[in-house]
Amino acid sequence: MPEPSLLQRLKERKLVQWAVAYLAGAWVLYEASDAIGSRWNLPDALFQGLFVLLAFGFFITLVLAWYHGEKGRQRVSGPELLMVAALLVVAGGVLSMLPGGEEMTGPGEVTSLAPVDDDRPSIAVLPFENYSTDSTYAFFANGTQEQILSTLSDISGLRVISRSSVMQYAENRPNSRQIGVELGASHLVEGSAQVSGGQVRLTVQLIDARTDEHLWSENYDRELTAENLFEVRSEVGQQVAFHVGANLTPNERDKVARVLTDDIDAYLLYLQGNEAFLSERQRGYGGETSLSMRLYEQAIELDPGFALAHARLALSLTYTLGSLDRYERAKREAETAASALPGLPETRVALGRYFLLVGQSEEAKRQFKAAEAETPNMALAVIELGLLQRTLGEFDAGLRTLRRAEALDPRNPVIQRALARSLIYDHRYDEAQKANGLREAVDSSYAGIRDRAWIHLLQGDSAGARVALSELLTLDARGFYNPIPGIPPTVLRRVLSREEHRTAFEAYRAYRDGPEGPCSDYWGFCVRKAIHEQEAGSRELAEIYWDSLRVAVESIPSGTWFTYYKVLIYQGLGEKEAAIRTAENLVSLDRAGQEGVVEDVEYFGPACRILLARILAHFGELDRAIDLLEELLPAPSWLSVPVLQIDPIWDPLRDHPRFQVLLDDYRDDVRLPS
Repeated sequence: MPEPSLLQRLKERKLVQWAVAYLAGAWVLYEASDAIGSRWNLPDALFQGLFVLLAFGFFITLVLAWYHGEKGRQRVSGPELLMVAALLVVAGGVLSMLPGGEEMTGPGEVTSLAPVDDDRPSIAVLPFENYSTDSTYAFFANGTQEQILSTLSDISGLRVISRSSVMQYAENRPNSRQIGVELGASHLVEGSAQVSGGQVRLTVQLIDARTDEHLWSENYDRELTAENLFEVRSEVGQQVAFHVGANLTPNERDKVARVLTDDIDAYLLYLQGNEAFLSERQRGYGGETSLSMRLYEQAIELDPGFALAHARLALSLTYTLGSLDRYERAKREAETAASALPGLPETRVALGRYFLLVGQSEEAKRQFKAAEAETPNMALAVIELGLLQRTLGEFDAGLRTLRRAEALDPRNPVIQRALARSLIYDHRYDEAQKANGLREAVDSSYAGIRDRAWIHLLQGDSAGARVALSELLTLDARGFYNPIPGIPPTVLRRVLSREEHRTAFEAYRAYRDGPEGPCSDYWGFCVRKAIHEQEAGSRELAEIYWDSLRVAVESIPSGTWFTYYKVLIYQGLGEKEAAIRTAENLVSLDRAGQEGVVEDVEYFGPACRILLARILAHFGELDRAIDLLEELLPAPSWLSVPVLQIDPIWDPLRDHPRFQVLLDDYRDDVRLPS
């Protein structure tokens, strides 16, 4: 019997059908693993290994089909194999159309905020694990993380994410890829610290956040001395820079290698002070003292030449509520630090804060710029500079600076809040809503929801505003009447129902009159009560409030806030000339003012001109009011055509032909919902 041909033997063994079925099955498996891996951010090495196994499996399948596929031993027919292959191809096609993990972002997720034009390696130093059994050293792990981050920040070839953005991963830490996306970081530094019996063990590792690949790791066992700790942090900084491809300048090598104190006890107190400083900044300062101040003072007592402790004490003094004497002390501490060790960015920021608080805005700006130039990765300096530029009306420059701050500290709600409000001033409402959404995702605060409602109103989206306002009413109605830049009560009266409006004000009144109510902004509270009763039609009660304010009106201290309220009081009293004159004086005030720059004071630039326009409209000076509105609408301000249409403050202008032309001219400046 003749030997069958090769083609016949291939047909008998159904080698082609087996090959097609295998390839179809392998494709399905690979697509399924890709869908699952993308969702779970599995490392690329896993997919590479799977591909190699599938390739080897293909040849093994062909060998087995050849040697065990003779006719009569096959348990599946050729058509059946092809049918299975066809079904697998369909399944693979369906899987290939599923979106990957990076495209599937849930409502609570935040995408990368890194600037696209910054190609430097970006580093996030995650909170270190604490393996010290002695509770005395519970702070040491976070202190070590902060010092390594500080060292990396001195390297201009890196973009280093601020510590305030990474501390959220202390308790709940997702995989490296997700952290990298959320922080806009290409690389992560992880580690642990343990202090025991005068010895310290540090473990540090560098991870590529894009691939989850470990690039470098090292264990350090040292005696617990200041010199050893500075040596370790210097080596870690240089190793990280080397493995991500960043070069250090000679000056940067000197900076990362310097020993700032040789007193270990002073250094440990300083680390504790830094921990307290971060906590105090996150929750807001108050009172005359702070824990960070006391710890820095104790460190200085042990080592009077510890320049960085002096600089940090100066910073703490400027962030703690206090008197002019306190701020002068901050200046002295900063000058001491500068004499002991020139070039510390903390010294520059402390001096900038001092000049800010005493009203010398231009000098403050110069100090903040110098701090950023010396250490581009110091987010605190960039944030302060951006906020000050907004305050001075430099909206474009301030926005650019805040974008740089966002790249360094992407999970900081203060930055997102500032960005949102800067974008509001510039009438870029869609971008403002996005920034405010990021802020709410990081810190779902009451103010974030209120700003969301205000942006909707500026766009003319009353329905969207009502959704946000309903959230506020459910959450805490008292915040409706917080000081400006909250939503004007006159606008609320148009958007809310009568019952909702009454509920909101009564909740605010009960809060302010209650034992937990804040003592600040008393004049604003009194003015709001009078305005509320006046708008609600309770004229007699409103007159009682205005009369009670009349006696004290001339004794109100000078300054932006009080002058603003004085204008409203004169308006309520019906004193036209006094109201207009005071509003005009308010517009001409230096926005830094004698009281120093305070939060949201940049709002007063446009707000004071809007107030003057309101007063002019109220007292019948319609053309002068429209003249101001013609200047305000195209300029940065908290004003838009929809707000002019909805706010009853502007009712006296409704029938004026110039007012209607003004609305038509700027109607397209905002995207009204269809």
